[in-house]
Amino acid sequence: MHALLPGLTRANLGNEILAGITLLAIALPLNIGYAQIAGLPPTAGLYALVLPSVLFALLASSRHLVAAPDAAAAALVGSALSGVAVAGTGQYAA
Repeated sequence: MHALLPGLTRANLGNEILAGITLLAIALPLNIGYAQIAGLPPTAGLYALVLPSVLFALLASSRHLVAAPDAAAAALVGSALSGVAVAGTGQYAA
């Protein structure tokens, strides 16, 4: 565990957990909103939060890198997908 997360110690574990909960409280409604802006179901926002966050935590080497969705990107994805399938269908979300 120490090799995977070298900066994590028992002393700062509580602070790291609190930071994770704070991030979740902010990012969860934000991602669901961005998914709705893009015309996708709310579950797409959850996937867009969980999967990149886990990959970022495991693979990123910089503590200063930020990986997060953007409202402008959500609107662009929504407009790009509008011609592909009917909004609200399974094909639209895929």
